[in-house]
Amino acid sequence: MQTLTGLFVSEGTSDGPLAGIVTTLFARHGIPIRLSTPDFEYLVKVKKDVESRVKAGLQLIGRTVDIVVVHR
Repeated sequence: MQTLTGLFVSEGTSDGPLAGIVTTLFARHGIPIRLSTPDFEYLVKVKKDVESRVKAGLQLIGRTVDIVVVHR
């Protein structure tokens, strides 16, 4: 099976380790996934709403993804 690409968007940097848990849950169901967890500090000012975070995250990683995981 092809490895999926994903974007993990959370409220803060302390939520970053949850991406590993999400990856493990997918793997347990036979779905390999590689999640990117962008650091929004590299952009000037990113609003905290989901739409802004997803758009900024995609901009930071520079590609489209198969799945977006949002932790709020």
